[in-house]
Amino acid sequence: MRKKMYIRAIIELALCLIVGWLLTTTMLKNIYESEGISYGGHEGVVWLGVSLLLFCLYTAVRQIFQKRNTLIKSAMFWIVVVFSLYIIVAPFIKGHM
Repeated sequence: MRKKMYIRAIIELALCLIVGWLLTTTMLKNIYESEGISYGGHEGVVWLGVSLLLFCLYTAVRQIFQKRNTLIKSAMFWIVVVFSLYIIVAPFIKGHM
């Protein structure tokens, strides 16, 4: 049972990494460039931020529907969410990546 949970979590994280990469290289790149922010230098960091945010959102929605809110009540979960959002929004604040 536990092995199944680990495999499922790894697959979910891999999917979030793939979708995060697609969103970062297509949509977010265009948004940054339309705001005059050069898309270069820290693409991997932004990609990781988008992927972790997607994983956190997916996990939160899944836990709400399963009536288990143990993870979303933890401080570490919210720290990851806040830092992921900061990584995505910081280029807008700084004006560069």
